[in-house]
Order: sequence, then C-alpha cells, then structure tokens
Amino acid sequence: GKEVQGGEGGGLRRILSLVTADDDFLNSFEGNGGGGGIPLEDLLGLEGGADVTTDRLVMMALDVTQLTNALLPKLSSGMRTVVTSQECTPHFYLSPSLQTRLSLAMTLIHLLRCQQQQQNSGTGAGNTPPHALLRGTVLLLDDVTAGMTEREEVLFLGRLKRCGATVVLSKKRWRLMRNCVGR
Repeated sequence: GKEVQGGEGGGLRRILSLVTADDDFLNSFEGNGGGGGIPLEDLLGLEGGADVTTDRLVMMALDVTQLTNALLPKLSSGMRTVVTSQECTPHFYLSPSLQTRLSLAMTLIHLLRCQQQQQNSGTGAGNTPPHALLRGTVLLLDDVTAGMTEREEVLFLGRLKRCGATVVLSKKRWRLMRNCVGR
C-alpha cells in the first residue's frame, strides 16, 4: 500500500493499494518446499490465541471475501488450523478459490489496520466502524479474482462497493465486466 494525500490542505489522506494475483502466495509462507502449512491465525496476523470474532477488522475482511461462510465452519481447530496449498498433506487444503479469497482478506486486514492507525493518530478516537475505514480508499485489483467463480466475484465486488471502496479492476474474464460497470 502507498499513502497518498490530496484535496485542499491535504484533507484527503488514504492508502492506495495495488493487489496482484499470486498463484503461489501460500508457498511463500510455507517455506521452500511448500506443503508444510501455516496456522491460519499467523497468516491473518492474529495475536496468539486471539478470538477472531472480537477482532472487528478481521471479521469484516473475512465477511467481504465470504470466508466466514466458506472457510471458518470447516476448520476443525478454528483459527489454529494449519492450512496449505498442497492437496496431499495432513493439513487443511485451501482450494485456489479459497487461496484467492484468503490473499484478499489478508490485504484488506492490512489496509484496514493502516487506515485505523491513521485515523486514531489524527483524531485520538478509535471507534470508527470497520466498514467506514474503506470509504475513499482506492483498490487496484490486478486479476486477483481469477481464482473465484463468477458468483463469488460478483458478491466480493458488491461487498466492497457497500463498504465505500473505489475499485479499479483488471481482469481476463471480460464477460463479468458487464455486471461490474458502475460498481
């Protein structure tokens, strides 16, 4: 992410984020050989043993990316479940769609935390609702939704729109672009 300022007197101050597709994003966390897995709480930056439901920013990112329904109920050890991109391991396998959504959730969590920190340092108040933190934020999405089905992609983009984020989308599946115009 890159912090940008604009408007009269620097009044508009947001983080500009560029998100690109990374087919092997989990391998960078799992080590050179991959397949070793990593606890989901570590990927999401949760403090040891923290309850995910009390972290409003994490829950919002998981909701926007539809992981609250698609992933969390399937985890036998909750957020301590070790996840992997390799199918033949004893760990929880993340499909390409789940990997894409997890990568986006991680980016949103980082962005939301940066926005919250910026707001807290400027006003001293920490009560801003998580969805309000994305208002005025520009997200450049470079084919990151390629691993999602069309339905997942429409839901994801719709949820970002409701949060007030501006999305610039680059993609190879142009058929869906008709549905996204004006969003």
